[in-house]
Amino acid sequence: MKTMQLIKYEYMKLWKRKSVPICFVSVLFLLLLTGSMMAWGSIKLDDVEVCTQSEYLAMERKAGESIKGRKMDDETMWDALEKQEEHDNTVLTPKNWKAEYEEYMPYRLMLDSFLYFPIVPEKSQETVRRERLEELFEGKKLSEGEKAYLFSLDEKTERPMEYAYNEGYSRFHALQVSTMMIIAIFLVICLAPMFAEEVKTKTDALILSSQYGRGHLFAAKMITGITFAAVTSFILYVAVLIEQLVMYGMGDASLPMQQTWNLSTSVFPFSIAQSVAVCIGCGVLSSCMVGLLMLLFSFKLKSSFATSVIGIILAFLPSFASILPENVHWLMLIANVFPGCFGTYGNTFADQLLKLGDAFIPAYLYGPVCYLLIAAILILVARKMYVRRQVS
Repeated sequence: MKTMQLIKYEYMKLWKRKSVPICFVSVLFLLLLTGSMMAWGSIKLDDVEVCTQSEYLAMERKAGESIKGRKMDDETMWDALEKQEEHDNTVLTPKNWKAEYEEYMPYRLMLDSFLYFPIVPEKSQETVRRERLEELFEGKKLSEGEKAYLFSLDEKTERPMEYAYNEGYSRFHALQVSTMMIIAIFLVICLAPMFAEEVKTKTDALILSSQYGRGHLFAAKMITGITFAAVTSFILYVAVLIEQLVMYGMGDASLPMQQTWNLSTSVFPFSIAQSVAVCIGCGVLSSCMVGLLMLLFSFKLKSSFATSVIGIILAFLPSFASILPENVHWLMLIANVFPGCFGTYGNTFADQLLKLGDAFIPAYLYGPVCYLLIAAILILVARKMYVRRQVS
């Protein structure tokens, strides 16, 4: 009962700070603004505007919906490749551009589903996919056991796949890196003062000597900060997803996630809807870990500024993950579940697997377990330190 009262009080304090609601609205606006940038501007040919970006997206969506349900078998894709060659050899002018693109667009959209698996005339998609995956796995220095396990997962996906215009889900996955970074910065700003403000306002001695001090207060602050991170990040992730679906349409989320260009090289047998749900879930966990770290730094450093500086650095660190060598297995196992990376499609569905005995465990399974263990240890240690902060 005491803890619940304190949680309510902590939430009141949190939202009464003008910076919190202002930051939330600003971050929501920034995310939606970033997500809508594909509809800005225009397309020009020979310095003549032939189409606005919003018109191009509408044309693309119409073309995609016109071929919904078409099986992307070998013959269909070979025909699409021929159409691409014809289009490449066509001289485009401002007058014929729209007509040419309207005719070519359906074939281009199907070819985009095989962006990382080039269509080779008279060569089956399965053969090309197998060869390409072997190259990728070899480049990442995966063990023979990992390769065998990943290939066994890949065989569970039914092929040839049907086509549906699922660009909204592809865009959501593509935006997830920047989305997570912006949300991390938002959490840093909001949660950095959680413990530090008591020291700044000289109320820490009074609070620790009150009947609600020590353990109850620590639990209330932790629960408030972590639930705040979970709820606000979930709302923001869903807002970005809804915006993309409004722009590009609902498509068919029941299809295998490999139908989207982002995840075409993945082997995990999830549908598009499941892949989005997994990434949002992992993203929320990642945000909770960011929130927890900010609370702990705020408690230990007793300074909002120092906590914010460290938090901003942590928020930007995932942007350098792409330069990490993928063939260093242990490093990638850590990077794939690092806060800010865990929740993006590339890290959540990474090929590097954690081996425990004869079992191979992907990042989306071992990540949450690691988070829970690390969080439990950090919270227990911090609580013990907080309770010992007695006022003489």
